[in-house]
Amino acid sequence: TKIPPPVPSGPQIYIVNQTNSGFDTRSITIKAGDTVIWKNIRSRNPEKAMIIGTQLCTKIRSGVYLPGDSFQWTFDSAGTCTIVDGIYTTQLMNVVVK
Repeated sequence: TKIPPPVPSGPQIYIVNQTNSGFDTRSITIKAGDTVIWKNIRSRNPEKAMIIGTQLCTKIRSGVYLPGDSFQWTFDSAGTCTIVDGIYTTQLMNVVVK
């Protein structure tokens, strides 16, 4: 009988990469108390990155950051946040908080 691995308890950390073409995922589902880290891995101009939350999540806003740097946010309540890439403004993703 194979024993399943333990389920992590407590807050989790999720990493979303910001690539040369935008976010590497369109949507993630997390729990309240979890943290999302957006990591800038861009290698061509414009190399900078920025995160902007919209609608119910306007308090989420990073400054501009360079390749290798990141911005993180801990989500404390349920809901769906639409996140805009502040440099590639046509790139969006959703953070669904359960």
